[in-house]
Amino acid sequence: MAGERIIIFEQHDDMTELVAARLSRHAYEVDVTADGAEGLKLARTLRPDLLVLDATLSAPTGRATLAQVRSDPATADIPVLVLSGDEEEGDAAAGQWVGADEHVARPFSMSAVVERVAAMLRPGERRPPRGAGQLAAGAIRLDRATYRVEVGGRDVCLTLTEFRLLAVIVEAGGKALTREELIAEAIGGNAVVLSRTIDVHMATLRRKLGKARRHIETVRGVGYRLGLVDHRPE
Repeated sequence: MAGERIIIFEQHDDMTELVAARLSRHAYEVDVTADGAEGLKLARTLRPDLLVLDATLSAPTGRATLAQVRSDPATADIPVLVLSGDEEEGDAAAGQWVGADEHVARPFSMSAVVERVAAMLRPGERRPPRGAGQLAAGAIRLDRATYRVEVGGRDVCLTLTEFRLLAVIVEAGGKALTREELIAEAIGGNAVVLSRTIDVHMATLRRKLGKARRHIETVRGVGYRLGLVDHRPE
């Protein structure tokens, strides 16, 4: 849809300048800033439809800027696309950029970026607003504003997909969720993902949760659900 506003945080990078020019040609309203602090002020004022964050940003850093976007109630719900480095792909990028909605790794084509932006802005593709509060299940604590996870007071590093899976399961409160529902909620309904991919993510998530993994139960022939939560020491 023409007219959506996008703010690009870039570090005077030729490639990101080309991205801005290409998006403008597709009728998006594009603002560009090389200053993370000023960009955040702009985002609070304009309430754009999308933020594009260049991984090379240094004032403040891209990761610090993303953390501030997610911790500020005025910007926490805005989708973020990260233009990440050559070495950051898939879950590796997600692990480094927790809080971003999508990633495009360099080298990338202009058409790939435009297609990803269009998909993120397509009606029905946006994720539900992020809650500013926390979710809890036994010793597990999730902060949806900062994407922080603790188990028994210990920080646990999850990828973005793992975080979303855990949040969806905890929020469902014991309702069994099919693999298809988990794919739609945690990865995106239009993603080409095999149902067994969810099983792989769940296996890794359980391993990271340690003893708290008992709170995630497999429902044979269906999917997964939050198990009976008690308050035994983890």
